[in-house]
Amino acid sequence: MWVSSENGVASDNWQPELSKIPGVRDYAVRQRREVCTDANTLEDSIDQYDSMVKEKTLADPSRRDPRWKQVLPSTELVTWKRQWPIVPTHVHGGLSYGTIAASTMPA
Repeated sequence: MWVSSENGVASDNWQPELSKIPGVRDYAVRQRREVCTDANTLEDSIDQYDSMVKEKTLADPSRRDPRWKQVLPSTELVTWKRQWPIVPTHVHGGLSYGTIAASTMPA
């Protein structure tokens, strides 16, 4: 199962313990946080935190790397050299499941 969410910008938000972004893992450990919110929503921060924990719980492991959950940020942080060292540790990339075919049913 994939989960799509706007509560974070990278997989690192949902799994800070695996993050290589400077400060993310340390912040989660210091603050005893299971997830790191992006503080970019109108909801109360507790609601956002709870939502992210639920999203992480519902998602299956990634086929590419089973350490990561299949939580796909609606706007995913990309790996660009100009924003180093703020690059995602894991990128899901585009999704491709099956093909769209025209219906063969008579009108």
